[in-house]
Amino acid sequence: MRSISNIVRQFKNDWTRELTAESIADACRQCDMSWINSMLDPVTTIQLFLLQILHGNTAIVELRHLSGMRFTAAAYCKARMRISLEVFELLLRRCVEAFCNRLPEDGLWYGHQVFFVDGSSFSMADTPSLQNQFGQPSGQRPGCGFPVAH
Repeated sequence: MRSISNIVRQFKNDWTRELTAESIADACRQCDMSWINSMLDPVTTIQLFLLQILHGNTAIVELRHLSGMRFTAAAYCKARMRISLEVFELLLRRCVEAFCNRLPEDGLWYGHQVFFVDGSSFSMADTPSLQNQFGQPSGQRPGCGFPVAH
C-alpha cells in the first residue's frame, strides 16, 4: 500500500506529466490570454508557481535555485499577477477530471476514497461587514487583525 508521503514525493518528481506545457498553454488560450515569447511566459510562470508550492511555498530566491533560472522577484510576481484565476480553475478542473477518469469502477484509488479539499485562505480589508461575516484568526486580539476567509 502506498502512503500519502510517497504519492506526494512521486508527484513532486513527475508533476509535469500531469500538467504539460501544452495543456497549460491551451488553458491560457481558452481563457483568452495572449502573450509574447519571454522567459516568464504564462506556461513557465505557472510551472514555477507549482514548483514553489510543491516545495513548501519556498522563497523566490530558492525558487530560482530549484528552477535553474535567473529572474528577479519583481518580474516573477508581475508575471504571476498577469495570470487570471480562471486559468488556475480550468487547470484544476482538468486535473481532477483526468484523475477521476483513472479511478477504477469502485471509485477507490489504491483502496482509498479520495476527497478534493481546497486548503487556501486569504485576508481581506478590515471592514465591519467582513469582520462580521468572516471574523479573524483565533490568535488575534479584537481589533488587531484582518478578516480571513478559508
